[in-house]
Amino acid sequence: MQEIYDFFQNSGVYFLATLDNDAPKVRPFHTIMLKDDKLYFQTDKNKDVYRELKNNSNIQICALYGDLWLRISANVFEANLKDDIMNEYPDLKITYKGKKDSLKVFGLDIIDAKLYSYDKIIKQFKV
Repeated sequence: MQEIYDFFQNSGVYFLATLDNDAPKVRPFHTIMLKDDKLYFQTDKNKDVYRELKNNSNIQICALYGDLWLRISANVFEANLKDDIMNEYPDLKITYKGKKDSLKVFGLDIIDAKLYSYDKIIKQFKV
C-alpha cells in the first residue's frame, strides 16, 4: 500500500470517478492519507460527490506521474478520521474552522490496482 500511496503523493492530483444515477462524474482530488495500510481521502458533505459516494460506493481513481499512470477500482466507506486527515493536511483546519461536521473522510477497500505505461501493465498490485 505504501507504493500506491507514494505514487499518489508524487502525482499531486488524482481523478476520482463516481456515478450520478447512470452518468459518470470525474473530478480532481489531492488529499490522500495512508493509515493502518488503508488509503483515505476527504470531501465535504455539501458537495455532489458526497451524495454520489453515499448512493454508490463503487469508484475508480486514476493518477498520472511522469509516463506512468495508476488506476484503482474500489468501494468506499465513511471513516471517522477527521483529525487524522486534518493533521496530514493542515490547510483543512482553516477551511473547516467552525464547520468540522461538513468534513467527511472516506476509506478505500481496493478491489484492483494496476500501474500502467502507455502500452502495457507494469504492475498488478496485490491488495
